[in-house]
Amino acid sequence: MKILRYVVWSRNGFEVLAVDVGIEPCRNFIKSYIAVDHESKLFVVIEPGPRAGLDRLREVVEELLGKGYTFSAIIPTHIHLDHYSAAPTLAKMFNVVTYLHPRGVKHAVDPKKLCEASVQVLGDEAYALGLPEPLPEELARATNDGEELRFGRIVVRIVHTPGHAPHHQAVVVNRMLFSGDACGGYHAIADAVFPTSPPGLRLDAYVESIKKLMNLDLELWLPTHVDWTKPSMIVEHLRQIARWTRAVLEALDRGETIDVGRLRDVDPNVEKIFASEALCTQRARISIEKSLEAVKMEVERLLKEGGRNIVEKIAESSEQSIQRF
Repeated sequence: MKILRYVVWSRNGFEVLAVDVGIEPCRNFIKSYIAVDHESKLFVVIEPGPRAGLDRLREVVEELLGKGYTFSAIIPTHIHLDHYSAAPTLAKMFNVVTYLHPRGVKHAVDPKKLCEASVQVLGDEAYALGLPEPLPEELARATNDGEELRFGRIVVRIVHTPGHAPHHQAVVVNRMLFSGDACGGYHAIADAVFPTSPPGLRLDAYVESIKKLMNLDLELWLPTHVDWTKPSMIVEHLRQIARWTRAVLEALDRGETIDVGRLRDVDPNVEKIFASEALCTQRARISIEKSLEAVKMEVERLLKEGGRNIVEKIAESSEQSIQRF
């Protein structure tokens, strides 16, 4: 099978490679990234992806090792299968430490509950992505929010970003943001952002995490899902979440059920993705549908627990941050 890899960024002896590690028919829906320092001959894998894509990633890793490079670290953004399940196997193959949000470490070392929950939520897709092996404890390292890891000239900053999941972290390398699912995905053909959070989303934490990332000094945004783009599109995703939140709240006020058709009216990104005939937009549409379910459930929870003002404040906070940006 042809390995689809791309040079995303190259400057002054640094390079970032992207490898398509998703499952068919949309292999390019999931990206694994490799940051390479050609001067020190070190490299770091960010987002190892699903176990189903391991052979594609391993081929690129072995190619670098064959040229005398050293494999320094594996850094997943979180332990959901599409971002992580290749990590333990990769770590054991090459004896490399995996850096995880502290809330993810115990589930990586003993993945029984992670696997059970994944199968319960994803069904057959969990097996298609591949369930993770246990990660040896000596190869697991918990991160701290804001800490810097240095591998030659590769400077990695860890930013804890809960909301999509409580064990989520974003990764910044040399002004490039590897965001995982902290601020959705981007589809270049449609030129549109889209959420990637199914039920389990915590809306207030998610919005605060996006705002945290917006304030970083960034040159490039590299989501795990589909394509990379300019950092200003993170602001567009926050605008998207504010629109969705208000649309769901207004529908609940009227006693109506909001669907994707309504979102196409209020969010140009949704319209562009549903209007596109590109193969990978099919998977983005599924993500939009699941994310809408998550936002509806979360707004209903917040209304029940804290009242309408809580939901209004989340939307207003998003809109104010967009205006200041």
